[in-house]
Amino acid sequence: MKLEIKNLSFSYKNKEILNNISFEVYSGTLLSILGANGAGKTTLIKCINGILKLKKGEVLIDEKNFNNKSLKEKSKIMSYVPQITSSFDID
Repeated sequence: MKLEIKNLSFSYKNKEILNNISFEVYSGTLLSILGANGAGKTTLIKCINGILKLKKGEVLIDEKNFNNKSLKEKSKIMSYVPQITSSFDID
């Protein structure tokens, strides 16, 4: 399986967060996304998995547009665990 990001750009309220990001990752490859706080790492992941709508660009899985897939189809391919999780005290 190949994940390909092509010319991905994202803006939040008129502030450009990501500009023209492109890369490819293949199954079995380890990928690290590094950067300072506020650099756009989480935004990039949310754009890739479709939580945020791209200003420009494509997210392709095996050369097929990932963001055109239904939520059910997406969930079979990718999952997301947010940075902040909720826990409940059940005592």
